[in-house]
Amino acid sequence: MMFLTGSLFFATLSNHSGITIPLALFFAFCFLAYLKFRFDNFYLPSFVWFYISAVFVVVEGLLFQIGIPEYKSAPEFNEAFLNNFIKYFILIFLLYVYAVAIRNSPSSFLKSCFLVLIFHIVVFYIQFIFAYFLGYYIDFVLPFTGEASRFRFYGLASISSLYRCTGLFVEPSTYAASIYCLILIIKFNPKYNGGLDKYLKLAFLSIALTLSTLSILILLLHLFFANLHKFLKIKSLLSILVFLVVSIALIPQTEIYQVQSEKASSTSSIRFNLIDFVLNRDESLLVFGSGLFGIEKTLISGSEAACGAVGECTSVVNRQLASPADNGILFYLFIKFGVASFLILLFVFYPLFLSRKLDRIGYVFVLLLTKLQFAFPLIWIFILVMRGGNENSSDNALVKKRWG
Repeated sequence: MMFLTGSLFFATLSNHSGITIPLALFFAFCFLAYLKFRFDNFYLPSFVWFYISAVFVVVEGLLFQIGIPEYKSAPEFNEAFLNNFIKYFILIFLLYVYAVAIRNSPSSFLKSCFLVLIFHIVVFYIQFIFAYFLGYYIDFVLPFTGEASRFRFYGLASISSLYRCTGLFVEPSTYAASIYCLILIIKFNPKYNGGLDKYLKLAFLSIALTLSTLSILILLLHLFFANLHKFLKIKSLLSILVFLVVSIALIPQTEIYQVQSEKASSTSSIRFNLIDFVLNRDESLLVFGSGLFGIEKTLISGSEAACGAVGECTSVVNRQLASPADNGILFYLFIKFGVASFLILLFVFYPLFLSRKLDRIGYVFVLLLTKLQFAFPLIWIFILVMRGGNENSSDNALVKKRWG
């Protein structure tokens, strides 16, 4: 299980460096070798999924090379094409190994995800305590990537007493989204029996303590969908109405509300500019998107910040457009695949829609609003677990001991 835990840990850090995915794959293969899997254990009813994914990557790569649809891609995407092509195939192999592990050893997979989650939130709370009680922010990311964590409020030069702790991630919103994704992976695991709920509450609390706008949105929407069945009752509706009235009266008076309001107003313009830019692209890009391997040069140029001489980019909004992923995965998919993105989403999540579990459908919607990257392994691990819950995984199980 140590190898599987190490693999999942590196998978959570894939945004930091290209080496993390190969390391995750290496530890995943070590896990399989340790359990001495027979070849027939590698068969999956959903094998066709990985075949389709490989064909999709190849087709998208060919279309990008021959210039379909026609647009001028940002130079960095042209230069990174081969690396990205290889990365996607490594990701497909990695996810196949995870699918084998989920099917054959769901309990071990659950334990490994839990250990990775615990490690992340312990690091976060250490960082939080040092920042607020000792006045020193420990940047865990800077020594490894050379990039400082964005723990200051972007667009607000006047806020110096509040920290947006990021844990092992660069941005607080990335921490919040990644931890939320880990929580869903654990909750959707067929072996999960609710015994870890107290730890998941600590994880939810850490999301709130990032003080990012996205964290507030995640928590509010998650609570809404988790209690959706209660909202249909009259007594619950009355309680919710009272809560909303009190909140509307008191929350605007708090400092954190004023900070978040000022932050939202200072960055909302570039987010709306991005939406306006994307919706006014050529018809071919609206229908098919820019593709898996590229984004047009004009969009990337508009989203680049012009930093000052000292490299300070955190206190002033100094760009015309938000970054392509800033408006959430759903909108990012629209940038990449146009109208076809909705067909892709339907194809990926249709088992969940057929289940008619409104709370779980809601959790997926919340996840699609986050700023995680399209190729972030945790998203696809969540999809594997979500889809795996609809298959009978007990026939070939190698590990039958439940998590107590």
